[in-house]
Amino acid sequence: CYRQIILGQLDRPKAFVRHNELMETQLNNNAILHRYGLVAFCAGSLAVVAMWVLGMNGLGPIDDHQFIRTIFQGREFGVYVMPELGRFIPLTAQEYAFAANIFEPSPYLFFVISAMKVLLCGVLLFGCLILTKAGNWTIAILWGVVIFSIGFANAAFRLHVGELNALLLLLFFVWTALAYDTAIQPLSTKQNVIAICGVAAFAIAFFYKELIFVFALAFGASEFLRYYRRGQSIVPRRIWALLILGACYIAIYGLWRVIYTTDSYASFHSIATWNIIRHFAINDPFIIFIVLPLTAFRVSLFIRDANQHTLYDSCLVAASSYVGAYLVLGMYNTYYLLPAYGFAVCGVAGFLASQPATKINFSVLVLAGLFGANTLPSAVSDMQALKSIANNHYQFVRS
Repeated sequence: CYRQIILGQLDRPKAFVRHNELMETQLNNNAILHRYGLVAFCAGSLAVVAMWVLGMNGLGPIDDHQFIRTIFQGREFGVYVMPELGRFIPLTAQEYAFAANIFEPSPYLFFVISAMKVLLCGVLLFGCLILTKAGNWTIAILWGVVIFSIGFANAAFRLHVGELNALLLLLFFVWTALAYDTAIQPLSTKQNVIAICGVAAFAIAFFYKELIFVFALAFGASEFLRYYRRGQSIVPRRIWALLILGACYIAIYGLWRVIYTTDSYASFHSIATWNIIRHFAINDPFIIFIVLPLTAFRVSLFIRDANQHTLYDSCLVAASSYVGAYLVLGMYNTYYLLPAYGFAVCGVAGFLASQPATKINFSVLVLAGLFGANTLPSAVSDMQALKSIANNHYQFVRS
């Protein structure tokens, strides 16, 4: 352009227009390349984890032995409804029992199903983070925080951990919620059907973990407050549905406990609150040191100014409430907070995307990356240990 100006072949205004067009094209090309790099990173990482899961061809000695006692002996698997412990998670491991009725039961068949769930979780999480309009680096780091977490590693490599199914269903709900929030009103029939499916997925998640009702009440109440304080008289029916589902679950589960249960799983596993906090801080530092403080900060803002309240704040409130429930119960395990990650990372991503680039945002992202890198060796160690133990134990069982 400048050469043509000097030679008199192009006047100055046209040169600047062409220069701007070239610069815009270059920026678009760079953005496309970065997005391709992000997709390649997520797809490659997901393939590695899935292939690692497919390397499992055995059943572990903790919960998986229930298959050896039932399905592998030609007996009915049953359901996880235990009045003696107050456990009501009837859908846990039912996908494996269903597959065993169609195909010949084998550990490899079960872990093929587990690998498929890993892939679906990764894809849904990626879709949710894309909808937040966060940057590529933000998406890559927060996606990795979940997929390479200790909880995800343990849930993916153990067949009777319902938290992986709960995460999958809740991610689908979050995806529908984000799509609903950014959609042009009024919604089309297709968009309404998707929103209904999201609520249905949330309702199914109740039967994989008793505490899922905390998400429904916390997220629903926060969203109700957001619509009410902004003067929007019509609260979406999906929000009412969440609140009603959460309240109904508490009533039905509470009645079941009063009539049928004789003991409590929570009291059996309860430990001191400080030890709970310490264990979760080591196992889930992203949740404890980023999500909880960020939630407190955002709540203090939108309490003073309703216009500050966003859907992402409701996600943070839901994730933090779930953590609080475990602190009240005094229960800890490596995978207990896994379902909270779906709400947590989307809330953090949305917060970072909605704020101008500052040192605070950069610090949050760097901390998230460091916490993810810190727990990665433990996650890899757990994956390798669970794989070796299951494969070796099954050789013993077969012998």
